[in-house]
Amino acid sequence: MNTHKFVLWPNKTRLEAFSRMEQLINLELKDKAVDVLISLHKEPKTPAQQGWFHYLCRYFGDEVGLNEGQVKEVVKAQKFGWKYISIGGIDMPIAGGSSEDLDKVEYSELIEILNRLAAESEVILPNPRQR
Repeated sequence: MNTHKFVLWPNKTRLEAFSRMEQLINLELKDKAVDVLISLHKEPKTPAQQGWFHYLCRYFGDEVGLNEGQVKEVVKAQKFGWKYISIGGIDMPIAGGSSEDLDKVEYSELIEILNRLAAESEVILPNPRQR
């Protein structure tokens, strides 16, 4: 079964969403148990954010001798902490979380962490307005 997501904006479209949910539950799912989860809406991260973050990771990496993936891993570890995995009997640290499920605000935090790391490393990152 497909997952259905409804965003209830604080206006008249809430009634439309409730009506659609009622139709879905009563007509298409009438003989099935369903879980309904209500949470605060979070704006998803944007492609522009992702592109800028990856650009900054490459730029910073070039300045300090790391590749983009290594920089991204360090930034994620600053946000999520480190966890240790064992592969073939070798223990190694990796970032303790993923950036995949971050929302717009949380993804902005990754960019701020990278800006802080750059400042502490005396690396001047480009400004998005000067691109």
